[in-house]
Amino acid sequence: MGKFLTKTKQYDQAIRSLKAENADLKQDLKEATDGDMKRRLAEAQLKSDYIELERTLQKIPPEIVFRYADKTMNGKENAVD
Repeated sequence: MGKFLTKTKQYDQAIRSLKAENADLKQDLKEATDGDMKRRLAEAQLKSDYIELERTLQKIPPEIVFRYADKTMNGKENAVD
């Protein structure tokens, strides 16, 4: 009977240890998942902003873009015609 109680205590300790480890792993998984979700949301927001910026740039007439590019290439960035 003594051996049985000793084994039972060992198993009980192992079970408690595994439960604690399992709880820690669940917490780590939750934190990793939350971080991943935040990263995905941030990336989606950046992509949306990028697409909106491209749309805005497409509305600028090409001659304006060329004039601006020419001014900045010649060092006249702040010059106004």
